[in-house]
Amino acid sequence: MFCPFCGKQNKDNAIFCAFCGKALPLKSSESIVTQPVAKTNHSPQKSSAPKRGLAYNAKRGIVTVLLIAVIVIVVLVITRGKIFA
Repeated sequence: MFCPFCGKQNKDNAIFCAFCGKALPLKSSESIVTQPVAKTNHSPQKSSAPKRGLAYNAKRGIVTVLLIAVIVIVVLVITRGKIFA
């Protein structure tokens, strides 16, 4: 279930958003009586401004490439040391 306030994905059985803490709307099959919540200035619509930063998969890819590069450099330094020793 996506939070209508911040747009983040939560577990389907969540009562509150794990990111912004707002109460999530109940499913129609649930019949819990709640007090009405005062209106705030938060809009459930996402803003049209572009998101900053890289996606999780892009960050993961960059870290993987950097880790492989470090391993290759370490292996080259070790093997060159053995050849010329």
